[in-house]
Amino acid sequence: MKKLYLSILFFINFFSFAQTSDEIKLCFAIQGNSFSSDRSADIALNKILSVTGLSKRFVLAPCSEISNCLAISYKGIRYILFDKNFMDQISSKGNDWANLSILAHEVGHHINGHSIDVLMYSEDQVDRPDLESLRQMELEADEFSGFVMAKLGASIEQASQAMNVMATEEDDTYSTHPKKSRRLKAIQTGYDNAGGRVPDQYKPDKSKISVEEIFNIAESKQTSKDYIGAINEYSKALNMKPDYTYAYNNRGFLKYQLKDYNGAISDYSKVIDIDPAYPIAYYNRALAKKNLKDYYGALNDYNNAIKLRPDYAIAYNNRGNIKFNLKDYRGAIMDYTNAIRFKSKGPVKIFTNRGVSKELLGDLKGACSDWKVAARLGGKNAQKWLLEQCN
Repeated sequence: MKKLYLSILFFINFFSFAQTSDEIKLCFAIQGNSFSSDRSADIALNKILSVTGLSKRFVLAPCSEISNCLAISYKGIRYILFDKNFMDQISSKGNDWANLSILAHEVGHHINGHSIDVLMYSEDQVDRPDLESLRQMELEADEFSGFVMAKLGASIEQASQAMNVMATEEDDTYSTHPKKSRRLKAIQTGYDNAGGRVPDQYKPDKSKISVEEIFNIAESKQTSKDYIGAINEYSKALNMKPDYTYAYNNRGFLKYQLKDYNGAISDYSKVIDIDPAYPIAYYNRALAKKNLKDYYGALNDYNNAIKLRPDYAIAYNNRGNIKFNLKDYRGAIMDYTNAIRFKSKGPVKIFTNRGVSKELLGDLKGACSDWKVAARLGGKNAQKWLLEQCN
């Protein structure tokens, strides 16, 4: 029987940013460990902003639920959601005109003030625009796209490439999108306008900085490891928008990185107060509580996170570790099993830990079976224990 059990129980501290639960919020269930945009997205967007003089008055957020990108407003914050593969294509190919024009189109929706908050629609606080108004919005975004493509050096054929493939010439009377000929004409208009000065509607209002711009500054400082500077910027954003859950969550992460666990807990608790159906906040708060040795508090937070998100693989793993420390070995085994079922990161450690739990319950055969898998995946401790205890 090994005496190193506690030392091999690995807590996997993958932080997540900005997660919510219902259908309209799926794209804020960010796949990955950060609520930040990636380099490909910034490269693609900067190409567009560089020729317009516009500042980034919206937040970039990855989303695997869409095919390319989407302009949206949510809880008073403007976003452009993007598919990472889509952005990678733009940045890796230099001038992927079709994809770049689609991104410019979505930026055009924000520039023209089209992105009414989805919650206002879903809660019937505002009426959905009529079909003709929606078609006009699309044409205005197309015109902006044509303008940007010309400024970037695309030919009119390249600026129109995506529309020629995606749009149809069918009757648009009952459609939210205009027929192809109208959209191509709008692109041509924007393209022609690029020969002169920047139209007034595209000029940024620099009289005051937006909360999205402050969030982007904070995110940039966070990426460059200037955690104190990033905390200060997130605090500014929160002064402007006190219910900004993503800013609280990200600031909590930075406090955790600086080992200010009480400060992190305070920020995550604020997120939960504002939005109790926010599983990532419970998960992140549990990590902070674990570092303060508040195991029962951490256990309760993992319970809430899993209740809100039943396939939360990494939360099962970490809850299993908590249960192990509390000598609830059967409970730990059940959680490790779910972590494996839902494909949590760190499978070597999970199989190793589940094997230890089984050994402590006298199930050496089950322990050896788990250690065999862990050893095959490269687990050193598992390889050693197989030789020492298993036939």
